[in-house]
Amino acid sequence: MTGFRIADLLQTEYLFELNLSGNRRQLLNFVSTDTRTLKPGAVFIALRGEKYDAHEFVQDALKKGARAIVVEEAWYEAHKKQAKKYPLLVVKDTFEYFTSFAYFYRKRFDCPIIAVTGSNGKTTTKELLTCILKKRYRVNATIDNQNNHIGVPLTLFRLSPSHNICVLEMGTNQPGDIAHLARIAVPSHALITNIGKAHLAGLKDRESIAEEKGALFRSVPPHGLLFWNKDEPLLRKYTKGKRVVTYAFHHKADVQCLRTTVDDKGCVEMEIQAEKYYSRPFTIKPGIPGMAAAQNALAVLTVALAFRVPLRDIREQISKFRGFSRRLEIKRVNGITVIDDAYNANPDSVRAAVDVLKDMKTKGRKILVLGDMLELGKSSAAEHQEVGEMLVEMGFEYLFTFGRDARRISDVMKTRAEFAKHYTDKEKLCADVRDFVARGDAVLVKGSNAMQMDEVVAALVEKSPRGKA
Repeated sequence: MTGFRIADLLQTEYLFELNLSGNRRQLLNFVSTDTRTLKPGAVFIALRGEKYDAHEFVQDALKKGARAIVVEEAWYEAHKKQAKKYPLLVVKDTFEYFTSFAYFYRKRFDCPIIAVTGSNGKTTTKELLTCILKKRYRVNATIDNQNNHIGVPLTLFRLSPSHNICVLEMGTNQPGDIAHLARIAVPSHALITNIGKAHLAGLKDRESIAEEKGALFRSVPPHGLLFWNKDEPLLRKYTKGKRVVTYAFHHKADVQCLRTTVDDKGCVEMEIQAEKYYSRPFTIKPGIPGMAAAQNALAVLTVALAFRVPLRDIREQISKFRGFSRRLEIKRVNGITVIDDAYNANPDSVRAAVDVLKDMKTKGRKILVLGDMLELGKSSAAEHQEVGEMLVEMGFEYLFTFGRDARRISDVMKTRAEFAKHYTDKEKLCADVRDFVARGDAVLVKGSNAMQMDEVVAALVEKSPRGKA
């Protein structure tokens, strides 16, 4: 963060201040919403949520060296006697103040703001893009997947004059989330990776998801730039009147994948035509297996080319990048291959992970361990059944499922596969999977984060499977 003064805090609407006006020129070095990470010299904004109230930590913030505290009027009235001594800015709603101040702070910078969203792959895409852009630029980017109404402002607050690009990840759970984040960030560039079936509980169907994600494209000013995946026709209407660079696997585009080849590890090499930038076709190959990784890489390539990053740097970073823990993470241990994709699950990401297992060369069996896909609302039962039908069609023979709706997957598979069994006891599941696998097998473990399917991965990694060394 570049730092700002107490006087800057007073530029955003508030009710009244205490013990601040005499120190208007005093520097503040950070905005904090969490006393666990608060640094001396920060302003602490006491946010409230459904399950927390940071007003409870005002004293902690002062002890840790906060130079200003933003609180709500109701808290001040209840603690007026001692609060009169504090350096306070009193507001009607701390969350509204937090977002308004983030917008005020963001407007101090004119560097490109690249916003990334999508149903799947946005965190991986953001991280790979950041790695590539850092070869040429000084980049401020979202940390991990801090992509919500708190994470996006905090990322903006880390901007400083030393940065010449900011990469922001934006997530959503319900209608209006993306529009809200875009109003704060005012992105100059926008990338939507795909329109999938994530968060159907809040967004109902793919058309509703496209409308929600499309708000990001709509937020970009006419002089900005959109990166449009032409394989997602639902996004077309949100590109009208905008400057656009297109990419695609199955349509003519500015950056187009002409053909693909898959190696024995499941990694996809792509032949690319991008006449806007290079007269001849060239190849790129992600170091992560699967078509989803290839799709993310094509999106990142398109953005990086627009920002004039040399092709050799793009290729190098795409091939070196290994993604994140528990996101299609390949672990080879004790003679088996474990595909740890236990971070989260929705119908599209399950298909992508299953494709990785299908394309992987292995001496033994291909085994699936699948937990519930959550947040699918009324579509949950049908979506789980469709996964089962997909597995039958693809010829898989070995399946373990866990949870509630995942039972529908195993029910479909039971009469057509060699082995399909459902569990409601996690400990029993872990023990049986561990005993079932043998050297040479490949095992995909996937489920929504709340299903804690990483416990199955741990069971496989910690104990050797049966079979000869």
